[in-house]
Amino acid sequence: MKALLLAGLMAGIATAALAQAPAATPPPRPTEPPSNMATGVDVNRFIGDAEQGMPKIFLDVGLKRTILEAGDALKPGANGKVLRYYKEVALATVQPGETTALGKSDSQMVFYVEEGEARLDDGKSFWNVKPGFLMLAPPNVAHRFQVIGDKPLKMLTVEIPVQAGVTPKTEMIVRDVEKMAMTERNVHWNNFAKYVLVGERDGLFAGDRVYIVYMAPMTIAGPHAHTPEQDEVWIKASPGRSLMQIGSEIRWWKENQGLLAPPNGQTVHAAYNLSDERQKWLYVARLNPTPPDPNRPPPAPNPNRPQPPAAIAEGLEASNVAPTPLPAPPAPKPARR
Repeated sequence: MKALLLAGLMAGIATAALAQAPAATPPPRPTEPPSNMATGVDVNRFIGDAEQGMPKIFLDVGLKRTILEAGDALKPGANGKVLRYYKEVALATVQPGETTALGKSDSQMVFYVEEGEARLDDGKSFWNVKPGFLMLAPPNVAHRFQVIGDKPLKMLTVEIPVQAGVTPKTEMIVRDVEKMAMTERNVHWNNFAKYVLVGERDGLFAGDRVYIVYMAPMTIAGPHAHTPEQDEVWIKASPGRSLMQIGSEIRWWKENQGLLAPPNGQTVHAAYNLSDERQKWLYVARLNPTPPDPNRPPPAPNPNRPQPPAAIAEGLEASNVAPTPLPAPPAPKPARR
């Protein structure tokens, strides 16, 4: 009986304590981002397609079709004219047997080979390039492409104007992306990226990034938005069924079709790989538009921060393709007497 009385007393004390405890605050309900109707976003404004670009001459011989070009994404304007920091993203094609002019630009020129093979030279040295190679021609560095074989040379190109304070490289950078290790792993759920060109390391603006991003079969990326100071460009660089999400709408995403993530802080974007093969995108972004302060001391090293795998640095080193000197022109024949 005493045991029963004690049990009853303890139960009463517990009930009273629960009655006096403050009610737990319920977790906040998740909210969905606003629809395109609510934000007034016209999806077509942020999409560009090489098939619809007006053909222009590329280095006097090839053809180039614009995908996206310079403009103001936050004001009304023509579709595809949305890039704040970049002059143009395009698809360049050079036919078999053709050799382009030895050209120069006052911008930084990025080339990513999708199809075909070529000999790239700067008038002094050459590199044999093929699908999966990414090249950077710094300002006023000559570059010429001679197509090798019977397939056209197809390259995605990005023209990056040189901003004040940037110190470009003085020699061509040529990298075999296939030899690089994945730098980012499961970013936005399912993005795997190779950091091919990164800011000051490669003579670009400190906030510039040029990656190749991969997605495994039947995966999607986590939808997210970007602020008005940012440019994030995605160009599909492989065939296969995929979708792009821009806010509350989706579109089929074809090879050589690109988008700028609407920089309004509200409209999310994402990629969906609907195929049974790995797919890839050329990613060009300036996520931090503020130049670094040269008077600010570098951040102190964080001993608790995990170190990146050694394979990343090793892969970057292995990806660098060394130049081969061009053969000297033949000596002129002596005049016949």
